[in-house]
Amino acid sequence: MEIASPNSLSTENVAADSAGPPLTCKHCGLALTKYPSEDFCCAGCAVAFDAIHLAGLDATYYTLRKLSDKATGVPARVSRIPELSRQQIISDRFIESTRLIDASHRQVCLAIDGLTCAACGWLAEQVITSRDGMWGASVNLPDSTVTFDFDPERASLGDLADSLARFGYGLHPRKDRPVGPTVQERRLLTKVGVSWAFAGNVMLLAFALYSGLTLESDPVYASAARWASFAIAAASVVYGGSVFFKTAWASLKGAVRNRTLRQLHIDTPISLGIIVGFAHSGWSTISGTGEVWFDSITVLIAALLTARWLQMRSQRTASQAASRLLDLVPSTARRIHADGTEEYVPSEELLPGDSLRVDPGEIVPVDGIVLSGQSSINNAVITGESTPVKCYPGDRLFAGATNQSTPVVLRSETSGKNTRVGQLLEWLDASDGHSARVVQAADRISGVFVITILLAAVATAVAGFFLFPMDAVHRIVALLVISCPCALGMATPLAIAVANGKAARRGIYVKDGSTVEALAGIDTVVFDKTGTLTEGDISIILMEGDTSILPQVARLEEHSNHPIANAFVNHVLHSPMPDIGDDGNVTDIEFFDGSGIRGTVAGIELIVGRPDWVARNSVVSDDMLRRTSDVAESGLTPVLIASNGGVVLLVGCGDAIRPNARREVRTLVDHGKRVVLLSGDHQAVVESVAESVGISRENAMGNVDPEGKLAFVESLLQNHRVIMVGDGVNDTTALRAADVGIAVGNENAPTLVASDIFVPASGGASIYPLILFGTRVLRLIRRNLGISLLYNIVAGTAAIMGFVTPLVAAIAMPLSSLFVVTTSLAVNPFGGEDQSSTN
Repeated sequence: MEIASPNSLSTENVAADSAGPPLTCKHCGLALTKYPSEDFCCAGCAVAFDAIHLAGLDATYYTLRKLSDKATGVPARVSRIPELSRQQIISDRFIESTRLIDASHRQVCLAIDGLTCAACGWLAEQVITSRDGMWGASVNLPDSTVTFDFDPERASLGDLADSLARFGYGLHPRKDRPVGPTVQERRLLTKVGVSWAFAGNVMLLAFALYSGLTLESDPVYASAARWASFAIAAASVVYGGSVFFKTAWASLKGAVRNRTLRQLHIDTPISLGIIVGFAHSGWSTISGTGEVWFDSITVLIAALLTARWLQMRSQRTASQAASRLLDLVPSTARRIHADGTEEYVPSEELLPGDSLRVDPGEIVPVDGIVLSGQSSINNAVITGESTPVKCYPGDRLFAGATNQSTPVVLRSETSGKNTRVGQLLEWLDASDGHSARVVQAADRISGVFVITILLAAVATAVAGFFLFPMDAVHRIVALLVISCPCALGMATPLAIAVANGKAARRGIYVKDGSTVEALAGIDTVVFDKTGTLTEGDISIILMEGDTSILPQVARLEEHSNHPIANAFVNHVLHSPMPDIGDDGNVTDIEFFDGSGIRGTVAGIELIVGRPDWVARNSVVSDDMLRRTSDVAESGLTPVLIASNGGVVLLVGCGDAIRPNARREVRTLVDHGKRVVLLSGDHQAVVESVAESVGISRENAMGNVDPEGKLAFVESLLQNHRVIMVGDGVNDTTALRAADVGIAVGNENAPTLVASDIFVPASGGASIYPLILFGTRVLRLIRRNLGISLLYNIVAGTAAIMGFVTPLVAAIAMPLSSLFVVTTSLAVNPFGGEDQSSTN
């Protein structure tokens, strides 16, 4: 079907799509009501339609509306995901989505609903690891996911889903997790509003009681105020308090079933405090004696629910900073057929080789090559760099980039999850789920605190029976309420989630919390040369020998993604050399990481690579070897090319130093960090680059293959904390071995899998700010933990001694959680002004 440009459509085109009386509203598409119009369901839609028409926006607006309508057959981007049933969770589709480690070992990452705080995550981990055949459970609270290992022969995911459901937690495939406010978040917000309404009404009645209205002075009105407060508080306890009761009851059943107190949730003392306080106040109302604390109970419930909602919202916002990138990619694309007609199709249906047009202001839906058109492209979503760059035919564009000036036609290469953005998100999803040691310590402390609070409450009750019987319940309720370790449990995961979200908005993607902690202790930084300290855009500078072999070499190098391979391809592409056409069939290709490539092109056996490696596999003259050394000493990278067993061409390749490289190295050295340059390139080239950026000669090592890089990093790890920065497949083993591996500007799968941090920006990674990032986040965590721990000790002691009323406890307890949320959101881990490019 041919579709004209939206700008060329008129209102008649839109209206013509529904000849005769429409069954749905022309503006919103909903079913027509009794509103007196054949076209609109209400007066609001009629006014909106006229306003859009008068502004001249109707053609584009309604065309785009129709593209996203269900009638087009394009599936919606986001839909509500039903709770995963036992049958669904053990389906073949789901099992295939797990990661196979070996025959009896799989790893899976699932989305988990119902988590409200760190104790929920800890409880879910205990439930999983307590089952036979399951181990290594790690909950990512901000992302609401759980990662664990299991033996499919011994453990059933369906049975696990049933067990977690008894605790109020639901599982579903991670890819089906909704984006934006969840149903759980919206329900909690409703409870917050209703609970504050209950609390406000009870407080109004309490003001009268606090102002002198007593059973002795005016028994009728005082009794009426008490009974009215009792009724409102009962509704608040049932409606708002159910959030805490459900979790507490499930954790109590789990503790009894497993005969351990380690599974007690922090909602247990909260629920016990609410129940004791409400029961005491209710008995006082019925008997007409004693104090009532309905105001304290209702304010506590409302304030706690508010803190929970703010925490949930902050965690969701932080965790979606990276995952929302894929949602910025349009779900539809304008495909161009061979006859020139255009059709809107789902982006994920585009195949490699399909042509599509991207107009100004539109977002690129796929990764592809520009076929025609020149434009300015904003890559802020991908790289964090807001400055537009020019694109020309032959350039590669990535999904998520914005076309800013003129239309361009692309040839699709990859779409959906196979795009650069999709691979980045897959890398984030593939995190091992390792929690930082400080997170694990905080979880253990929170668990101990729950048991300690309950034991302290029992001791206070026993002592109160003998020492202060009139005040015992008062103190117990205050203790149970004010000493809840909510702030202690949420301080660490929330700080890490918010910090990682701010890093993602800068174009820096951190795999998990343990990486943040590791950054804080770094004392050694190891750089690969190409693409990290240098631009990575290598070109051929010098050639000596038989240059007629270059077209065959370029055809062979097309199968490699190494920067030097790209230099050969680009050189031949932009030179008047003859095209070898279909005669250039390539066979017997072999790749040698860090050394070169071997293959046969049109019957010619070629060996291309490092001089020492080529010399070991072919015949080379002494003069050529001497020239190789001369080229290296001049600062170029020498490459030898052998044809049918003999070296026929020497090529010198050059790579420009990154503008910020010298400043980056100087900053690291000035702050006491050892900087090492490690490369597979010739020693003379490496020393030349090292001298240019300010690295000492003894810390510049060349001719190092991937195994050598791994061995060197492992030797450093014996006495140092090491960052490895690289951008190629030959760096993967060293990236994985280092305390922190940073992949720069290269989205190839092996590099991503091996790294802990990914920086796609073409300007390279600024390492010292990342070290400061880890240091500041760890400092924030320790500060939050220290303040939360001090608060719980002081507040609990004050409650036991009778210095804190239940009302004060109800206000103070959620304020401690709000303090943790506020400090985590306010701190900029990079220091100075937040220069995030995306919002």
